[in-house]
Amino acid sequence: MSVLSIKEVSYQYKNKYQTVSALDGISYEFNLGKLYAVIGKSGSGKTTLLSLLAGLSVPTKGKILFHETAMTELNLDEYRRDHASVIYQNFNLFPLLTAKENVMYPLLLKKMEKTKARQQAEEKLCSVELTKEKQKRMPAQLSGGEQQRVAIARALASEAEIILADEPTGNLDSENSKNIINILKELAYKEKRCVILVTHDNKAASQADSILHIKDGKLEV
Repeated sequence: MSVLSIKEVSYQYKNKYQTVSALDGISYEFNLGKLYAVIGKSGSGKTTLLSLLAGLSVPTKGKILFHETAMTELNLDEYRRDHASVIYQNFNLFPLLTAKENVMYPLLLKKMEKTKARQQAEEKLCSVELTKEKQKRMPAQLSGGEQQRVAIARALASEAEIILADEPTGNLDSENSKNIINILKELAYKEKRCVILVTHDNKAASQADSILHIKDGKLEV
């Protein structure tokens, strides 16, 4: 059974001049334990797809199902908090919190006891090879690759089944990009998460189990 499935999904929006069809009748199924790459030119619809899968937008037509339940029947705040975690290109870390505190933050929102949240944050940060000394630093004191590791650790700590990564290597050099992709692969294969990567990077996309190419709002697999 798929963890996420999209069925004949279309998404339209209006700008000042016209109605834009960002996605046009696409269908696909995503499973746990796999890494997926979504590629396409700017404006092709790939970021729109990520937004829909994260429950941040609602399809104009069609359905998105999470474990066979339509997202329209879910509490989307709970879905994002407990089941789907987004890793952003610009990291989206709180600048006045340490790396460890950034990872602890969503756990504390879930009312997790502080000592347990700290322990889980340390464990996840160590799993992405951020040293305990660097865990005490503010984001501005870390490199881009290290900040992305913090963002991934935060997604890991949420224990979400679905990891949605929006251009996670876009601001990184080739060595850091390679390391981040390897971490995402481990998330899929060792932790049995469903990892969906939106990227312009063909080298990163080539590491995926399945590549979804979106062109003019349509899906080419």
